Amino acid sequence: MVECFARDEPPTDKFRGIPGLYIKTDDGGVFATETPDPITPGEFESISLGLDAANIPYDDYWEYMHKVYDARQLAVMKNEDLVQTIRLITSSHCPIGCKFCSSTRFLAEAAGDKQKVLRLSPQQMLLLVKQAVRSHPRVTAIFFDDDDFLQDRDRALEFCALVHAEIALRGLRFLCLSRTDNVDAELLRVMSDVGFRLIIYGVESFSEQLLIDADKKVRSAHPAEQARWAVVSALSAGITPLMNLILFYPSAREADVVATVDSAVELVREGARIAVYPYVEAYPGSRLLMEAPEVKEKHFAIDGIKFRIPWVVVPKDPAVAFLGRRALQLKPRILSDIKRRCGWLGDVCNPIDSLALFLAVYDLLGRSTRSIWDAIETVVGSVTYPLADHPCGPPVSRRKLASVARGGRVLAA
Repeated sequence: MVECFARDEPPTDKFRGIPGLYIKTDDGGVFATETPDPITPGEFESISLGLDAANIPYDDYWEYMHKVYDARQLAVMKNEDLVQTIRLITSSHCPIGCKFCSSTRFLAEAAGDKQKVLRLSPQQMLLLVKQAVRSHPRVTAIFFDDDDFLQDRDRALEFCALVHAEIALRGLRFLCLSRTDNVDAELLRVMSDVGFRLIIYGVESFSEQLLIDADKKVRSAHPAEQARWAVVSALSAGITPLMNLILFYPSAREADVVATVDSAVELVREGARIAVYPYVEAYPGSRLLMEAPEVKEKHFAIDGIKFRIPWVVVPKDPAVAFLGRRALQLKPRILSDIKRRCGWLGDVCNPIDSLALFLAVYDLLGRSTRSIWDAIETVVGSVTYPLADHPCGPPVSRRKLASVARGGRVLAA
């Protein structure tokens, strides 16, 4: 295939003998070649351990990132020691298969539903870390970018024990991704002791019903409570939890949005951080995209060729879709107000950016915004409070939301 592209040859029958390809035919159809065999543990180890970090210009990237974020932004994000980070991947994938995720389905299609989760051993993980540090001595943190780094608790504990014994690695910081049901107090304490400083949780929502709708498969009868416990436990262990949230999930009702905002604001005030995705992004291959009744597309052109791709999944409830569209329209005005009240110069980072969206939502719903402003003050250090609860204008009336819910077709922005 590489040779064909190098000679600028179009896809031909030569490609049909290469397993794992989807080839567009002249009539607009798609031809699938033979399904490849699943990747073996040995192949995964060879690919992972073959990474030569010295060939990646991390130092140039770090210099750029130091220009993007100033000291105040890094402090607000709790990322002071995490700019000079190297990302490592030590497992093949997360097998859970949440409805909005496409990764599991892509792997199933690529290997005929036969691909098992593959992981490096703790000893191999330590080897990768040492190689990264040796290649880039200025590195201050290692980001384990596995979809779910903690899916094997024993592996995580053994790795921590190995790091603890390495005097040369003391002072190095670590961050990772995890589900909220893969942590416990002992594991978090051990992780904190060896330098883990940030854990990114796929919380998605603090609505019990939406977590069921998303097929998160949280191992708890009360998944939202489990998420709160995981966040608070990380804080207690000295690790900053970053909550990834989806505010306007396709099946969300107003009560679900409010539940997520209220819980997230409370936890930010306790020291957690958030990154909010307004909508489910329309990842091709996800079950949710295949079932979605309405998807908004993004249109663009490259070299004069027009493209359109799925962008976001529109909430089913017209009132929630309307609320999302109006909140995103209002958000820039609120961000300007926040910057003025906080004396903020330059771009606003998270969690302030996400809290601005929460302010827009509560402004529109006519709900008190005082707790959100309190969270902003906790994060920033000082803020001039608005004299009115809704500084950007009157809230949307319940009658307006009700009329939208009864009939109007509303596209998410």
